Amino acid sequence: MWRWNFEDLVREVLPFERAELDVLRARRAERAPVGSRLAPARRLTAATYWETVLADLQKLRTLRWFGDLPAGHRDTWLFLACNAMAWLVPPFALQREVRALAVEAAGWDSREADSRMASILKRAEKAAKGVRQECEDKVLIRGTKFEPPLWSTGSTSVPVKCETPFYGSSSTMI
Repeated sequence: MWRWNFEDLVREVLPFERAELDVLRARRAERAPVGSRLAPARRLTAATYWETVLADLQKLRTLRWFGDLPAGHRDTWLFLACNAMAWLVPPFALQREVRALAVEAAGWDSREADSRMASILKRAEKAAKGVRQECEDKVLIRGTKFEPPLWSTGSTSVPVKCETPFYGSSSTMI
């Protein structure tokens, strides 16, 4: 089996020699103002995280299934999307948004959307009233307490954070 020496591989792949790269880095550092650092494009919060999760789920749905979700994927996808929406949408508007997404993505009517996403709607309602949701069986993942999944099938499980605040929270996820 042929193995490359890393330096040989670098010379083959990179358009510049290492010495040239060091010179380019030094020139770039000279041109940059003293003490300047690249600032993030926007502040990252729990809301921006969940906004990204929801956008990624929508993009996956579009690219993978070209519209309506197939049977076997609807519950999982909608649970994840509605959980993300619960962090973004005020509780009084969450049910309306869940129903609209369920019609758009799965073709469900409002009754079916309400019954299948009831756990998220109830948790959001409790969180809006300020009720902390303690878990009995807590699992620690990277120092964050999680309860057993609300929803799981075979190989798929969705951890739900204990004491999960929804809309308007300053809390962050892992």
